[in-house]
Amino acid sequence: FRAKLTGTPQERFAGEAAKDTYGMAAGLQEGIRKGLEAFITEKPSFGETRIEAAVPKAIPGTAGKIVRIPGRALLAADELAKQVNFSASIHAEAYRIAAGEGKVGAARATRMQELIAKPTEAMIEAGQKDAIYRTFQKELQPIGRGIAGLREAIPGGRLVLPFLRTLLNLPKAALEHTPLNFIRIAYKNVIEKHPDFKGGALSEELAKPVLGTMAGYLAYDLASRGLITGSGPSDPNC
Repeated sequence: FRAKLTGTPQERFAGEAAKDTYGMAAGLQEGIRKGLEAFITEKPSFGETRIEAAVPKAIPGTAGKIVRIPGRALLAADELAKQVNFSASIHAEAYRIAAGEGKVGAARATRMQELIAKPTEAMIEAGQKDAIYRTFQKELQPIGRGIAGLREAIPGGRLVLPFLRTLLNLPKAALEHTPLNFIRIAYKNVIEKHPDFKGGALSEELAKPVLGTMAGYLAYDLASRGLITGSGPSDPNC
């Protein structure tokens, strides 16, 4: 729609959604492997984790590994989620590139397989960025960094807020999928002239509030008709 409205080349394609979903399933096996590896080594492969506490292991040896089982399990789950989303992004990017090159049918499928087997540096970078975004691990902005600094200054702050990055990025991502995001898009695109709010990236940003509002209205409509309640039945025998 953006391409037709502005007369610029199309950079996003409807078929990406299906390839994104397929990519999630395709990346599950590698995600499990990465998760198990992280559980054993206690080292993330993506660099960002839900527990932002890359602190020395206070308790060494087997006893320490046992004590850290909850954190190790969370790290493993985080690595699994990131790898699944990374794979999803690679598949979607492969479709986007092949479609953008004008390939159709068997030629498009062949080109996609080539890109998936050997993704470009740009695809890898975009995949890692998507994996971080989808797991709410984006780098904190100035206000968030200020809160993080306050957490560090308070003794035991990490114990109280071990998931600060996720805590701050979750509501931010939620707001991006509401009509309020149109204000942010207008400010970034018109006033700041932000390079990330052009072309296909702008299409993605515009899609967020549209899809989010559609999903929200659907939930409201179903709830208003009593088809979903948000709770279990009041009758324990049901």
